[in-house]
Amino acid sequence: RMREVGGRCNWRLTGVVTSADHLYSESANGRTLPVGINTDGPNTIESCTDACFNAGYPLAGAEFSTQCFCGLDFTAGSGPTPLTDCNMPCAGNGSEFCGGPDRLNVSVAGGEKFA
Repeated sequence: RMREVGGRCNWRLTGVVTSADHLYSESANGRTLPVGINTDGPNTIESCTDACFNAGYPLAGAEFSTQCFCGLDFTAGSGPTPLTDCNMPCAGNGSEFCGGPDRLNVSVAGGEKFA
């Protein structure tokens, strides 16, 4: 379930062990998050999480600098990868990283999924 804080969705980077482990690999069985979505303007972590929240998805993933994906859960076969694999600056904010080739920076709404 998503929570809104101050009228805005409260997102945090997610992971299996700690909140710092937030980079996921694409699965051989398909996309980690199955729904591709357009962001409002060039891709950033914020524009991606906003687009996913507005579409009703609790998971958002920025990939390959310009792409944004959403989902309700992770697909089978995807999993955490080293943060050093995240090496592509976001198209809309060069000070943020938006995944890499077959790598997603994943955020979860409300921080409830991996409490």
